Amino acid sequence: MPFQFKKKGLRREIPKDLILRAIEEVSKGSKIKTTADKDQITIEVAEVVTPEIVRPYPKACSRKLIKNSRKKGKTRILTDTPEKRLIELAEQERQSKNKTKRERQEKKVLKNTEKKQIPKLPPELTSNRVKKRKMSSSDSDVENVSFADCSEGSFVEEMSEEDLDEDDVIMVDRNFQINDFVLVMFNTKKIVVHYVGQIVEISHTMATIKFMRLSKIRNTFFFPDVDDIASVPLEDIKTKLPIPKTCNKTKRGNSKYTFDKPLWVITNLR
Repeated sequence: MPFQFKKKGLRREIPKDLILRAIEEVSKGSKIKTTADKDQITIEVAEVVTPEIVRPYPKACSRKLIKNSRKKGKTRILTDTPEKRLIELAEQERQSKNKTKRERQEKKVLKNTEKKQIPKLPPELTSNRVKKRKMSSSDSDVENVSFADCSEGSFVEEMSEEDLDEDDVIMVDRNFQINDFVLVMFNTKKIVVHYVGQIVEISHTMATIKFMRLSKIRNTFFFPDVDDIASVPLEDIKTKLPIPKTCNKTKRGNSKYTFDKPLWVITNLR
């Protein structure tokens, strides 16, 4: 809409060219048309471009979530040959996917199991039965069982390990005294374990025992750095052991003891 300014008897008249120059300075960058007549000045202002016109306000998206619609059902005759064949193919595909998934899981479990396997120690470091060694042709029928080397000397017994059992270790004598070496049985929830120890104190029903530890050398034991002492009932003492022989000391100076009994036949000896 054009704006019109009329002269109304101003005391001091403003020059028309000055007014036009001022309007030009103000209207720079805008589409403003000015016309000047003798008695009036007409200004036409075009439509102003606002930021809303250049970039309108964003519209909110639809709040209705698009869900996976179920496939439309149709009437089928399941006993019809084409329909029956389609059902069989779908079932075979499902079974194939399940089989592939099951095989992948089995491979994964097998791989994890192989990683967790503990490497076995060499036979000479375990407390299991010593591997039989065949002698020369003249002594092929004789088997040699080697025990730990002691400072006093080594002893070799020629016997068949298959003939050894716990009866060769168990003694009928149960007259326990202080400083006797004994074999103690501990019955846990799952297994029965055995320990070798020395009697420190004894009463009518209980005995205080200082326990030993099994060495890597078979049939050889030693006392740990920290004494392992506990009280056990006399009925848990399985047998009395013979006086052991003292062998070479450990790295920490503890003496090793070797018994003249096939203790390796005892199950779960610790």
